[in-house]
Order: sequence, then structure tokens, then C-alpha cells
Amino acid sequence: MPGYAQIPTDRLLNGIQEISSATQYLKKDDKAEYTTADGTVAFNKEFKYDSEFIEEILTKETINNKSEMVLKIKKTDYLGESMWDFKHGDRPIQAKIIDEEWLKKFHNRKFDLRPGDSIGAIVQTQTSYGFKGELIAIHHYIVKVKDIMAANPSNKNETLFS
Repeated sequence: MPGYAQIPTDRLLNGIQEISSATQYLKKDDKAEYTTADGTVAFNKEFKYDSEFIEEILTKETINNKSEMVLKIKKTDYLGESMWDFKHGDRPIQAKIIDEEWLKKFHNRKFDLRPGDSIGAIVQTQTSYGFKGELIAIHHYIVKVKDIMAANPSNKNETLFS
């Protein structure tokens, strides 16, 4: 076929992800088909897109860095199994807290932590790059929570001039 160009892997995988996302809502008796002049092909409703597996396929190199950061809390995770939402400056960051000792204290209500408060933490950043040097993914893990900074300290009524 003249003018044929290979479909970039990331575009192909993104298309597969979109199909998988769309078919996950189908009920037992529902079906989805792709119809062309050449015929009809049914989509496999049982197929589930595994983003971690696909990310692993696309990754050539992973670089890990640890740094100390102050992160403003947007959304906490009270169950301990998912990501927390933070802001680092103007940038949103999702991070999993793997400091189990601190997490246990948080879940046992040893301290009051609310959106708008900040934490000082050691953060591991895992950056994955593809075979052409392209950025595949960035993951953040809170290795150690060192400090909690309340957004409204107890002297909240104190002003600049008092």
C-alpha cells in the first residue's frame, strides 16, 4: 500500500485502552462490533487492559530519585490502598504513601490531617522512559513522612499587625 506508515506503538495501545474502557460497561447479553465494507468483527468483552503491563512493555529504562519535598494535601486516602492527591507548587502530584508506620498512626487518628495541610516527606520518584527516549510514566512514592504543617495553625486569628 503506498504511503503506509507503521502506527506508533503508544497510539495503538491508547486505542486498545479506549476500546477496553468502552466495553467494560457492557452487560452479559450486550455486544460491540466493528463493521466495515469487508465484514464485521466482534470485540472481546472479556479483555481487560492492564496499564501496568503495557507500561512495562513500553519501558526501556527506569530512573529512581529520592528527594525531600513539601507537599500540600488535596485529598487523603483513608483506606490506605490508593493514591493521595497533593500539590507541589502549582503541579498536581499523585503519590502512594509507603511509610507504613506513619500510615498506621494516621489511620488510628493519632493526628488531625486535613486538605490544605502540608507534609514534609522523602519522596521517591520513579520515571520510566521508552525506547526512543520518550517519557512513559512518572510515579511518586512517599517513603518517609517527616513533618506535618497545618494550613491553619492554632494562632489563626493572629494577623501581620497584631
